[in-house]
Amino acid sequence: MKTLFLILFVAVSSMVSTPTAAADGTTLTESSQFIVDLVRTSSDAEKARILAGSVPQEVLVYLASDTDATIRASVAASSFTPSEVLKMLARDDDQNVLLALARNPNTPSETINRMAKHQNTFVRRAVAGNTGLSAKTLARLSEDVDWIVRLTVVENPNAPADVLNAMTESGDLAEHVRWALARSTTTSVQVRSALIRDESIHVRFAVASNPTTPPDVLRSIAQDGDEAMLWTLASNPATPPDVLSDLVENSVAAIRIAVGGNSNTPVAVRLQLMTDENKFVRFTVLRDMPVTTVVETRDQRRTNKANADGE
Repeated sequence: MKTLFLILFVAVSSMVSTPTAAADGTTLTESSQFIVDLVRTSSDAEKARILAGSVPQEVLVYLASDTDATIRASVAASSFTPSEVLKMLARDDDQNVLLALARNPNTPSETINRMAKHQNTFVRRAVAGNTGLSAKTLARLSEDVDWIVRLTVVENPNAPADVLNAMTESGDLAEHVRWALARSTTTSVQVRSALIRDESIHVRFAVASNPTTPPDVLRSIAQDGDEAMLWTLASNPATPPDVLSDLVENSVAAIRIAVGGNSNTPVAVRLQLMTDENKFVRFTVLRDMPVTTVVETRDQRRTNKANADGE
């Protein structure tokens, strides 16, 4: 309700506002002073909501030096805050202000790259996910002592492939980091080939389920006798048709269900599964197969049966 009232007030008062002096001598328009007062008397959640909106820049500049760290953090998070103000906030001592700044995609490149060297681990974790980081900074953070920082680098969409490949070659000891590397769509074939031999079943699962894993790597997984691994393989839309054809004979119904629902499964294999002994396998095939194919198959079977009975 406060936010709606604020919008209406600013819209009206912007046409009639006159400059007023703030407590510290800074001159603000009447509407801006109203917003400042409103922010200061609002709850923390309401402060963030108000400052995330399209408020006058003079309000953001003024509140960037407010004594309330919650207000400064809201300013640091705003997409409307001027770059010069964001640079100034990088010198703030409050952790929440720095975290908000680190997560803001509009934070200037030189500022966010400098923050990557911050001694506060939580700040570096937040910085590692910022898409404005340079390749050099991402490479440095990929060697950070904190595994969550390294994990966040892997999940950063702008992380270069060579940085991710180097992380694999270095043999990162954190399972969560290797798991994230296995899930990544930008790691190389060599990386995926190495991670499929990882000691962690979770890392191997990530490789098997990754739709960008090369066919040859997926074929090598098919030699694994683990049922859960084979089910993961049968569910991957990138699994080669020949591998799916072999899995149709598996004794585990869940694997055959996954094969029947895989878009890469050949039509001939799906038709074979339509007569499977397990009703859930048959249902999966019928659910996903085009109606015309189902009807044509039914009619062909009736014709074959009639011909057989007539002989």
